[in-house]
Amino acid sequence: MKIWSTTNWACLQTLAGHTHGVSSVAFSPNGQKIVSGSVDGTVKIWNQEGGNCLVTIPAHTLPVTATVFSTDGTLVISSSDDGTVRLWSAADGSAVGTLGGQNYFIGAVAISPDGMLCASAGGDETIQVRKTSDGSLVQTLVANTNYVSSLAFSPDSGRLASGGGPLDPTIKIWQISNGTSLNTIPATTNGVMALAWSPDGLTLAAGGDSVEQKITFWSTNGTLQGFLQIGRAHV
Repeated sequence: MKIWSTTNWACLQTLAGHTHGVSSVAFSPNGQKIVSGSVDGTVKIWNQEGGNCLVTIPAHTLPVTATVFSTDGTLVISSSDDGTVRLWSAADGSAVGTLGGQNYFIGAVAISPDGMLCASAGGDETIQVRKTSDGSLVQTLVANTNYVSSLAFSPDSGRLASGGGPLDPTIKIWQISNGTSLNTIPATTNGVMALAWSPDGLTLAAGGDSVEQKITFWSTNGTLQGFLQIGRAHV
């Protein structure tokens, strides 16, 4: 795992320690820590400045698929092919709790900006939205007709965007309070692998797969605003 400068793209740190591939990486809100998840089932918390591993958590029995910090930086949330979402102390790696479970692998996790909700989704084509305080279920959303590959909360925490896999490459926008689908956008041709909201909550950026190599920008009403071609597929 490497840390790169966004100023000149020089490599600042190389972090080594997982015994298999690294499947997810995220910075803490204050930028001082990094969390990584691995195919080896472990979650590691790193000191960003020194590059040393602070704690290794034997988090899951199958590969870790996503890792995020809570908005206050006190918790780490991890998901896995084992169908669980688990909470860990960012200070010492101790177990804090489990946010339910799903019948298949979980491939995407998101925390609402207000820190109150956690959304998870994966192979069972549903999204579970739960309270981070006690794990209680807020909504179960029947999402894409293929597995859900990405999730992102709106800046006001009131809406959730989900991206489908290769067989259903659409973005769906949900109203969390009542679980209704607000819009479905035919975003990519090979799956929506990443999603991000603009700070004003009016635009969504969708990342395609390694074949498409394109980022598209959509208004929440479904209008294509533009795209970035970030590479060329090898044939």
